[in-house]
Amino acid sequence: MTTQTDAAASSRAAKKQLRRTLRQRRRGLDADERKAADRRICQRIGKLSVWHRAQNVASFLAFDGEPSMAALHTDRRSRDKRFFVPVIRAHSMRFAPLDTRAALSPNVFGISEPRHRQRIDTARLDLVLVSLVGFDTNGNRLGMGGGFYDRHFSAQINRTSWFRPLLIGVAYDFQRVDVVPRDPWDVPLRGIVTDREFYSI
Repeated sequence: MTTQTDAAASSRAAKKQLRRTLRQRRRGLDADERKAADRRICQRIGKLSVWHRAQNVASFLAFDGEPSMAALHTDRRSRDKRFFVPVIRAHSMRFAPLDTRAALSPNVFGISEPRHRQRIDTARLDLVLVSLVGFDTNGNRLGMGGGFYDRHFSAQINRTSWFRPLLIGVAYDFQRVDVVPRDPWDVPLRGIVTDREFYSI
């Protein structure tokens, strides 16, 4: 038991340090570099076959230096898709429809959310574009530390084949690290899109 406890504490400490370093670097990205990188990320997502097949897409509203998905949300070529973004309540997360013309409100973390209370059943989502702080090429994701995605998609931990929804991480390429410390409850990604590459898992 002591060994397991020590391992868990070590994993938390490693993640905390890695999270601090990568968030600082992400926030420090030059505005022009960020704009160009965001454009390349959105273009790369737009070329994925799963993107073309998807009708219901969960995305996110950029926060704390995350890549902006706004170009995808407003692209005329995305008119056949319905977009949803996370809504946080207590220790849970749901996805609500995104209306780019409607007002948004900050949640407890300061992240913008739709005001209305509509939700979509997760099983109806085809694709989830997942924000992250760090990743490795084995599909391990370092998030902000709240565990919302891991809890919400926990049923996917032991899956080995394609299933709905497909979880694809979105990041800048400098957020790639050799190894992200992984805990048993961490939900793996099926791929990661960056400004330089698509890492298929």
